[in-house]
Amino acid sequence: MMKNLVWIFCVGLLAMGSSVYAANYYWFGGSAGDSWGAAQNWKIPTSDPENPWSDATSAPGYMDVAYILSLDGQTTATVDQTGYEVFQLQLGVNWNPNPAKVLIQAGGELTVATTVGMGWDQGVGCELTVDGGTWNVDGQIYIGDRSATAQLDPSAAKECLLVINSGTLNADSLFLNTNNAFNGQVEMYSGNINLDTILYFDRGGTMTLYGGTVKAKQLGNVPQSLPVIPVIDFRGGTLLLEGDWMVINGNINLMDDLRDGGYFIAYGGANEVLADYNITTPGYTTVRAGAGVGYNCFNQPSADFDGDCRVTLVDFAEMASEWLKCNRVPADTCP
Repeated sequence: MMKNLVWIFCVGLLAMGSSVYAANYYWFGGSAGDSWGAAQNWKIPTSDPENPWSDATSAPGYMDVAYILSLDGQTTATVDQTGYEVFQLQLGVNWNPNPAKVLIQAGGELTVATTVGMGWDQGVGCELTVDGGTWNVDGQIYIGDRSATAQLDPSAAKECLLVINSGTLNADSLFLNTNNAFNGQVEMYSGNINLDTILYFDRGGTMTLYGGTVKAKQLGNVPQSLPVIPVIDFRGGTLLLEGDWMVINGNINLMDDLRDGGYFIAYGGANEVLADYNITTPGYTTVRAGAGVGYNCFNQPSADFDGDCRVTLVDFAEMASEWLKCNRVPADTCP
């Protein structure tokens, strides 16, 4: 009996040892419709310089680290089913210059147990799009290139973009850690971003809300000393901050400071930013765009270039002014 118990205990230890081992999976893509769950789209590095990669026998699991890269600049890791889990997610690797891309489409769900780095310290561009699916991150999401090159020359920073077309992002916190206002960006058109703690800006970054709702407990680090002002541009979406952000210590209107300082703007600065506490949403400060002309625009048409919440000949003229303009490089590829 005792020998059997010892044998069972040893088998259990071996099983536990194998389950806590985390492998590094690298996305190469190009097979099975670029499906995240297809094993042939993933490789695992080896210690053999002659054969540096081994074929994965499965997609990464909940104890594995997933690195997304694009050897040809075309492939997109597509989350097309529920149940995908990884320990950590990194978009971009510093030895591959092509932008790394992930798409979480309708019916897809990806859960990350710890942190997500989008271009973080890698010096490469990246894009993650939620298009009807669900993205769960139990830790922090870091967006922006803070590589040594970018810190020495902010103009060399690569763009990293989070797009929420529809669907849901649930995360502990979201950090726009950038050196350049056009480097770390969030664009939201519909859906929900739910943050358990903080929406944090560091060294710039831009969030543009065309629609949908962002909910957070705190807004962090928008200091006056920044050389580049971090911006939330309201063009139809709504920001909900837990508690009263209208009055601090009884007399300081923080919302006025954010608006007057240019941190909160509407339609690129053309319109007014409206805010109220405990009126529109009980227990929250609600921030949204006000047109300043007696109406609000909560779902701006995509072809509305002048920000008046309708599409007219003025918008057509704006589009026509660049009709057939071609910026291809080399120029001789233009028709």
